[in-house]
Amino acid sequence: MVNIFIHYNKESKKDTEFFEEIEKRIKILCHKQIINSYWHTGEILAGDDIDVVVRQQIGIAQIALLLISSDYFSDEYCQEIHALIVRQKTQHNLVVVPVLLRLCDLAGTDIEKYKALPEENSGNQFLNQWSDKDEAYTNIEISIRKLAEKIQTNPGDNSRKQQLQELLLGFNFKNEVPLYSKYIRTNRTVHAVLMQGTSKCSHGLLLHRIVGKSKKEIWVNLGSNVHAVSTENIWKIIGEALDVRIPLPASVCSQLGEVMAGDTELVIRFDPIERYHLDQLREFWKSLLNGLAPFKAYLNKPLYFYLVDRNGIGEVNIDLLCCDNLLTKDDVLYLQIQKLSRDDFENWLYEKLNDIPGSEVLEKIEAHRHEIMSGQEAFVGEVIEKICEVCGVVPDVVLH
Repeated sequence: MVNIFIHYNKESKKDTEFFEEIEKRIKILCHKQIINSYWHTGEILAGDDIDVVVRQQIGIAQIALLLISSDYFSDEYCQEIHALIVRQKTQHNLVVVPVLLRLCDLAGTDIEKYKALPEENSGNQFLNQWSDKDEAYTNIEISIRKLAEKIQTNPGDNSRKQQLQELLLGFNFKNEVPLYSKYIRTNRTVHAVLMQGTSKCSHGLLLHRIVGKSKKEIWVNLGSNVHAVSTENIWKIIGEALDVRIPLPASVCSQLGEVMAGDTELVIRFDPIERYHLDQLREFWKSLLNGLAPFKAYLNKPLYFYLVDRNGIGEVNIDLLCCDNLLTKDDVLYLQIQKLSRDDFENWLYEKLNDIPGSEVLEKIEAHRHEIMSGQEAFVGEVIEKICEVCGVVPDVVLH
């Protein structure tokens, strides 16, 4: 199935309203199993490396929808991402489709060379010109469906990459995923997870499996500069993600409480962490738990706190997340990523071969299975890198 990349000006309230209506139609196509998944630039978080995130999402997409308006063209940040999409278009065999939201002058822009939606009706080129908005959105939905079906019928070079990513996103972690699933079924206000392993363990792949799209995720990347790390910076990153104007701890905790009192599951993810982050993290974490305590009786959804140690630092342990009587060792999940055995690898491979007979990707993996898994066990990341090498796909697509 097809993956869709959507770019719009998330700071524009008018454009966001159009996006939300278009998103409903994309979800319908997902339910009909015409679209596999979609991602939009509104999901970029504070602290994310925009270039890396956008490249990764373009790498798995077949269609890019650009939601066009004067706000799209006037926003510098929006145009920066637009330029990146255009640069990546040829390399990734991406079909670019502008969706014309609100009346603006397209002359002199690169949008002129693409076939746009909605399909023109009685001179109504832009969505806001249509008197019957349901008809306009249905026009867009049908056009996207037809394009997706055409791509599926005539897959390009991107299909191998897409199939491999879908296969590997469900790859193994037979010990870690059941432990996590059991843990989150427990009734807790806060779920705290310490994920630990060496850099070759492929933490990113496991995170793809356990962090659902239904959750709101705040990704705190403290970087490698020890002098830039402070509790004030941490509160600022989280406050900005929650649109808190003055990100003081009390204000941020109040907003967190409001979000969790609603119908939103919230994830705060520290990834990666280094040994010189530990004092600041401990101070922040204790302050956060104390700040949420007054709201405990009103919370409908839990807070998920992920601490991702990609280097297996010995000083990072469960004690870091324990906080007097607020969070004990029994309340914390220690998720130590294990090595993959040869038996697990071959069981996965032959199960998939039975599920997807005739798959060129799986047949290639089978032909090189001894090269891919030369020993009795290996780290997941190492196995995936060898699979990607055999299949001629850049590992970044599935490892991050």
